[in-house]
Amino acid sequence: MPPILKEPKVLTDFNNDAVCILPIGFELTDQRWDAIWALHEQLNRFIGHEELEALFPDEPSLKQKKIEGRQVDILSALKDEDSYGAQT
Repeated sequence: MPPILKEPKVLTDFNNDAVCILPIGFELTDQRWDAIWALHEQLNRFIGHEELEALFPDEPSLKQKKIEGRQVDILSALKDEDSYGAQT
């Protein structure tokens, strides 16, 4: 596996349950792999984006993206897209 992800990666455990989702551009080294699994064993649940950001505060791929000079909250963008397609 290349150290810098070229596409999002879902890490799963031996039961095929999602552990976390790593974004494009995330640098996945052996040390980071071990840190992710150690946190998963500690929490015993899915690792969210905020927890990954706290674990790797200097990782640029975990930062919010700016598009056309404004910050984009991906969850709000998805809600807006969903309500756009909804019929009233």
